[in-house]
Amino acid sequence: MQIKERPLMETMAGWIEGIRLAKVDKYLGIPYAAPPVGELRWKKPQDVEPWEGVLEVKAFKEPSAQSGTIYGTPDTSMYGKLVGSEDSLYLNVWTPVRDASDKRPVLVFIHGGSNTRGTASDPIYEASRIAEEANVVVVTVNYRLGFLGAFYHQALHTGDAANDSGNYVTLDLIKGLEWVQRNIGNFGGDAGNVTIQGHSAGCMNVWGLIHSQMATGLFHKAIAMSGYPQLRSIEKAEEAAEALITVLLLQDGLIDSSKLAEQYKRSMGAEGIRQYLLGQTTDKLIKAGAGVKQISHICDGIVLPFGNEKELQVANAVPMMIGTVLNEASLLLVYGYKGQKELWELFNHNEKNFNRRDFLKNPSYLSYKLKCTLFNKSLFYWFDNKLMRRIADIPKPIYQYKFTWDQLPLPWRKIFGTFHGLDVIFTFGNFLSDVPNLGRFVWSKDNEESRELLHSEIVSSIKGFIETGDPNLYRQNSEVWQTISSDSRNFVVWK
Repeated sequence: MQIKERPLMETMAGWIEGIRLAKVDKYLGIPYAAPPVGELRWKKPQDVEPWEGVLEVKAFKEPSAQSGTIYGTPDTSMYGKLVGSEDSLYLNVWTPVRDASDKRPVLVFIHGGSNTRGTASDPIYEASRIAEEANVVVVTVNYRLGFLGAFYHQALHTGDAANDSGNYVTLDLIKGLEWVQRNIGNFGGDAGNVTIQGHSAGCMNVWGLIHSQMATGLFHKAIAMSGYPQLRSIEKAEEAAEALITVLLLQDGLIDSSKLAEQYKRSMGAEGIRQYLLGQTTDKLIKAGAGVKQISHICDGIVLPFGNEKELQVANAVPMMIGTVLNEASLLLVYGYKGQKELWELFNHNEKNFNRRDFLKNPSYLSYKLKCTLFNKSLFYWFDNKLMRRIADIPKPIYQYKFTWDQLPLPWRKIFGTFHGLDVIFTFGNFLSDVPNLGRFVWSKDNEESRELLHSEIVSSIKGFIETGDPNLYRQNSEVWQTISSDSRNFVVWK
């Protein structure tokens, strides 16, 4: 194999230079669309402008604009403040060092964060290890978040159906998948064998792509981790947009009561509202959005079908792996008891004598555990008895897993157990103890052997699935994967 001195690659927009590791080349911060700023705010993503010369892509770009949390930045001084930028449509590629003739499957990972926070540059998503071990080209992608990613208001309508849909999250991801189709062959990837994978909100976005006829042909398999289909009506999206504008008017001191909002909006007219929205700073939009319920997937009939969350409308029936963790609730509900900064410091602490009472005292701890129990029971009843029954009708192989590894050190084993997102860390194999990250508190010498064995098992299953649609192809020690059906609920336990 001929090894280049530096990893240069040609894309449709121009040449790029990445970073060569021992066995993997990585390209960080590749633009896949024009910056959605100015008049392109709340528009479908546009083609990126070609560049001259060689563009260095050796560092992650900023996260999509969001309010700072543990999911967007390790800098606790930024929590609650603007993090990231509206200039956010960048993706990252990891590819094993290869011969030019190699064509590997492609895995496109979509990060989570409630579609209001998160970033593809989180260290737990660093993909060098899985790219090498699974012999796959990995792509991670940033997309617009919050009301910048989903906003439906008639004052912004242009007559272009996709622009007017408000579904910029889904349109961004479609644009990213189109970039993959046009460029990934140069990176050694097979554009005819693309698997999308997402966790939490990223999983909801996987379902959005499965719903969307505009995504047809852009991917061929899907891995859905701890998330569910989410479709909301245009009416709900309009309510959310009006609520955001009301908060903005209050922030700007243009009204002193929400009761005056409708009258003031009428006086502005459609063009006045459009100019007002486009003139808002990123910071003001993010602050206003923090207090309004987000709508991420709007049933506009163009990007996403007409329907609702009780329906499973599948435009793209593909083989799927679908799974949950044992205690989905624990990490999701803890924010009602602890602040972001305090949690981040606890997750990354170095104290040896830490115990449960340092985390929560009674009766708060008992309240927290009770809420987790009730949340999990409700969630799993819905997941197993509603969602999986609908999924069984998809005319493609569907496999289910349940992730139950619980060898966390005390007191975390009792506090969190097998928490939301732990299966993602195991998938990428980034058991990081030397840099601040969300899972740092989990790892110990005592669980090193078991976590490495499980990581290897997960990678072997995913490798077989993304190559051929069969997770049994390289199966090691797990039970045999069997497809689910309307009368059979087979699943594999990752433990």
